[in-house]
Amino acid sequence: YIKIHIQVVEVQGQTVVVFVVEQGMARQVPVRVEGYHGSKAEVAGRVRAGDPVVVRGNERLRDGQPVQASPTQG
Repeated sequence: YIKIHIQVVEVQGQTVVVFVVEQGMARQVPVRVEGYHGSKAEVAGRVRAGDPVVVRGNERLRDGQPVQASPTQG
């Protein structure tokens, strides 16, 4: 399991996904939410800690759509 910000998790009908950025494209990765801890969701699936994920605009995003990465803010 990894913990990610709840903004990253997108519910699409009965499916829960996270968009991972891979070679400038958004790749939809199904996940399973195991629990919530404040502003974090604990998820299981094919997303790993450190994977670049879409944080804003994911509600309008489609699988395979080109995206532009921004520097992270810590």
